[in-house]
Amino acid sequence: MKKKDKILILIILALGLIYEATSDKNFWQNINKSFGISKKILDKKYPNEFKREDMIFEDISSIFLDNKTDSAGGVVIVNGEEEEKIIVQSSIFVYHKDKNKAAQISSNINYNFKKNNNGELKISLNNKEDFNYKRTRIYYKLILPKNKTLLTIKNAYGDISVNGRHKKISIENKHGLITVSNSSTDLNLNKINHCRLNIDNFDGNLMMKAKHSFIRLLNCNFTNSLYIKSAHSDIICKDNSTPNIQINSSHDKVTLKKNLFKEITCKLSHASFNLYLNGEEKNIILDMKHSKISLRERKNNNTSYNVNLYHGTFKENGKILGNALKTKTIYNREGQGSNFIINGRYSDIKLKTD
Repeated sequence: MKKKDKILILIILALGLIYEATSDKNFWQNINKSFGISKKILDKKYPNEFKREDMIFEDISSIFLDNKTDSAGGVVIVNGEEEEKIIVQSSIFVYHKDKNKAAQISSNINYNFKKNNNGELKISLNNKEDFNYKRTRIYYKLILPKNKTLLTIKNAYGDISVNGRHKKISIENKHGLITVSNSSTDLNLNKINHCRLNIDNFDGNLMMKAKHSFIRLLNCNFTNSLYIKSAHSDIICKDNSTPNIQINSSHDKVTLKKNLFKEITCKLSHASFNLYLNGEEKNIILDMKHSKISLRERKNNNTSYNVNLYHGTFKENGKILGNALKTKTIYNREGQGSNFIINGRYSDIKLKTD
């Protein structure tokens, strides 16, 4: 073998070792970014990673992160195609220029895993007073078997990230960030409170109950339905497809734009609701009170409208077409396209066609 060939082989082997050593680090760095750790901190605080021993469980029904205050921990859920057991990998990240100081901070952090008779795994910190929240994060990487049917993740003051292919996952969270990306599953988001929620490139069914949250649903295929029950939240749903949408909204700001759906049913109270119609919808029903509705569609959509209001107005392109002081049908238009029924009290509707 020529000398040049030997050198080339050694270089390839060295690059392979470097990739293997850094790929897991890059994974956690990307998770840090997705969880909102700023680039300034990542670049200048010199993140130091301290791995802990992997924990392996035959089966668990739920995981509960017992974070007391501030954002102390995050869960990352990934798919282990070949795994038959549940593996929990944990890493402590300390953002400190002094590596010795970072090691000291890490050594002060102790957390334990306790599984009860109901199958719930509780992860808790032992020494809250020694935990430097501002410069430290704990992440738990949860590797699930592909045949795991349902797992409930409970977190507070922490973050949850889901990616990969799963059967069913249920999430409960408050005061945290939830990220679901490039994932396929039936997802139940229950008891979501004061959270930021970002879902993109998702395939499956979604049922959500949220309060005081900032929600973004982008580029998703909700297989059978999308159900949202929310209050005091900001919701944007864009570039998604689903046969059926159901929304129960109170004191929210909701925007549905460039979505493909056949049926939509909305119950609105004290809400701001923006709906962009594409002409492919079949049936749309809005029941509302004390709300403001903004509708936008193309002139050639040929939508049928039946608008019934008590104390409200209906405008098209700025022109008042109906004004009601008592319950009555203030606007009725026959068409060959979508069937749109609106029933409202103390509400105003604006329709713009272009």
